[in-house]
Amino acid sequence: MKKFLFCIVSFTALSFFLSCGKQEEENEQQLISISGKFTKTLVAGAMTYNKSSHEKESDYVWDASDEIPVELNVDEIIENSDNCSTSGSVLTIYSPGTYRISGSLTDGRIIVNSPDDGVVRLIFAGVNINCQTGSPVYIADADKVVIILEESSQNYLSDTENYVYDVPESEEPNATIFSKSDLTISGSGSLNIDANFNDAVSCKDGLIVKDAVFDISSVDDGLRGKDYLIIDNPDLTITATGDALKSDNDEDAKRGYVFIKGGKLNLTSGCDAIQAVTDALVSAGEIQITAGGGSGHTVSGTKSSKGIKSGVMTIVDGGTISINSADDALHSNDYLCVNGGTFSISSADDGIHSDSVAGITGGTIVILKSYEGIESAQITISGGDINLTASDDGINVAGGNDGSGFGGNPPGQTSSTASDEYFFYMHGGYVVVKAAGDGVDVNGSVYMDEGYLIVHGPTENMNGPLDYDATFTITGGTLIAAGSSGMAQAPDESSTQYSIMLKFNSVHQGGTIVDIQTKDGDEVICFEPLKNYQSFVFSSPQLVKGLDLVAYCNGSSTGVNTDGVYSGGTYSGGSQFSSFKIRSITQIVQ
Repeated sequence: MKKFLFCIVSFTALSFFLSCGKQEEENEQQLISISGKFTKTLVAGAMTYNKSSHEKESDYVWDASDEIPVELNVDEIIENSDNCSTSGSVLTIYSPGTYRISGSLTDGRIIVNSPDDGVVRLIFAGVNINCQTGSPVYIADADKVVIILEESSQNYLSDTENYVYDVPESEEPNATIFSKSDLTISGSGSLNIDANFNDAVSCKDGLIVKDAVFDISSVDDGLRGKDYLIIDNPDLTITATGDALKSDNDEDAKRGYVFIKGGKLNLTSGCDAIQAVTDALVSAGEIQITAGGGSGHTVSGTKSSKGIKSGVMTIVDGGTISINSADDALHSNDYLCVNGGTFSISSADDGIHSDSVAGITGGTIVILKSYEGIESAQITISGGDINLTASDDGINVAGGNDGSGFGGNPPGQTSSTASDEYFFYMHGGYVVVKAAGDGVDVNGSVYMDEGYLIVHGPTENMNGPLDYDATFTITGGTLIAAGSSGMAQAPDESSTQYSIMLKFNSVHQGGTIVDIQTKDGDEVICFEPLKNYQSFVFSSPQLVKGLDLVAYCNGSSTGVNTDGVYSGGTYSGGSQFSSFKIRSITQIVQ
């Protein structure tokens, strides 16, 4: 199996060096060097490690004069070629060639058993096949099979709940379209599949679904390519009791991936919507996912109902993606990277989760509902626009349902439970956190040198807007955090950028303003927390040693409110909380 190795090379307050590699073979390792900043991994880069597909341009080119016509006529088949034969309502194809098939069968099937090299090309020109005992399309042997859905044609395949296996000892075939060979389904027509026994399409090699319009209903998985599943610009609707899209070769590090190049996808699954034993890769597309009944449901037992899930790498470069899931929305057992795209996420569990490393370098991500918004052992945010809501921790660096929210140390103090394996890096981007638990919970260290981080909440004193166990080093960027005071923390003395923590004697209502100005009346920050708060943390390059400041509470502003931050306008009507001078890296005012 592929896996990542993460090791600390060196660390200072200003830099951290991390190396990670993807093991392709037992004794071969490719390392990606990261010096202080997360190096994004693109889909194209990940694909250089994976087995290339079987697709060739010639797959879609043929001479019409070479087509072999086959007519399906209810309970009989009409053909006239030495390359195939019929037995009642069963067509068996023995040789490579291009077969143009039309008509319907009430109980019949097409079998491909072509051991010779060459493409078997099946043109579906208005096909309707139902099989009462097995797979309507069974590819037992072939070099490669390409199913072409003819322009404007409507094609239908269906089976029943009961199968009589052709190969009983291996229980095969077991899908509406079952292939032991590389398979491509493409064209500019449409294909409807009603799978009542098991999977709709199951391929034991590589499966490519390209262009065309697909409407698939399955009692188990929708599309399954064992070696790989490539989705290339179809209009694809799947309703599956199991997984919607799946690749599950766990014996070869270069296989077992799902690659979505683009298209319009509407996926509804009882289990995972997209599940890859190695890599789940998305370049583009309009993707609508509902997994496990959506975020209003919970997952029971060992069932997995995630939106997009990988065993090794989940990488998204772009697309418009909406996920409503009972389990994690975006998930990887190892490495996850979001480089772009527009996301709308609702999850009963984590919005974004990776067991080892999660990196966000771009994109617009809105997490409307989650248990924990973003969770991993190591998180790096270097770009993107992120707005998340969590019923527990907003950003959690450690693990799932842990007790990290019950910790918290005063600035400058290190917990004996802090881990040198857990890190949160913020090197850029714009992040808004609305959390009922800890806003940012790190069972290790935080490093921030760029970007804009706003934290609203929590309100309970057993949690804090910022909760870290080791150090919080800030050297740049803007940090704003308002919430409860019982566990409140601020960046510590390892920082080079100054921070302010205001600790109030009583709770202030959400929707009331905290305003900090210079003694000359120049605005420094005017902020309106969404939730009740008793602490306020602010860090910005504006803050310098010796600066005289005045903090106000309540009042109003004529400026424009963006995520609680007022810009422009004039603040007035508030009461003075404190006047103070910045004397230390972390200035606590109470």
